[in-house]
Amino acid sequence: VHGSWNGDNTPLPTIVFRPYGESAEQARSLVHLGGGGSVHGLNIEYDWNGVSPHSVPPCIHIEEADGIATSGIRITDMRISGAWDAISSIGTDNAGRFSIANVFIIDCHHYGVAMAAAFDFSTIDNVEVWAPTSAAFFANGTGFLFYGIDGLRASNLAVFRAGTAISVRDVMEGAPVHPVWVAFSNIVTDYCIHGLIINGSNTVTLASGAFHSHETS
Repeated sequence: VHGSWNGDNTPLPTIVFRPYGESAEQARSLVHLGGGGSVHGLNIEYDWNGVSPHSVPPCIHIEEADGIATSGIRITDMRISGAWDAISSIGTDNAGRFSIANVFIIDCHHYGVAMAAAFDFSTIDNVEVWAPTSAAFFANGTGFLFYGIDGLRASNLAVFRAGTAISVRDVMEGAPVHPVWVAFSNIVTDYCIHGLIINGSNTVTLASGAFHSHETS
């Protein structure tokens, strides 16, 4: 099964995850990645146990620990279903040189991928955020959020049924101004309210893309 594309079928090992434990106070991430950490080849399915999805820590959280830098993380060949936030580095000072590839995210409710404050060059390739049933994601969710990333190479991204497909911004609440430098190629959005939204003084190159949006492409 090594390297299998974990799409509509689930050929890879499955983890059924209850994010909140026995109470909301115990909400936690499934995976914590520090510098050089990696996760590969898993199907993660959220079990909300009858509770409406709500804000909890991200499924895969890139975060600092004991002052150790978080650069060089790898996330590959994953399927993540039902998370509030699937992958996030928000709050981390530097998640630089990250590599995210071959990830299928289904019915997340807030963020599909939210990457922030990453120095030097990073890559994200062949990641699809597909949310056919999440009402919260269609109303206010974001497929990809990029903030404060220097030299991001982003290719083959797809988003279906999000409030905003891709958001590029140079500021976030509680964080300093940090523009994004990103080169996009082959990005596709479908049935989203907004397609590619760029806020602030960022450097964005778009080589190719297709946007089917309800209000703003």
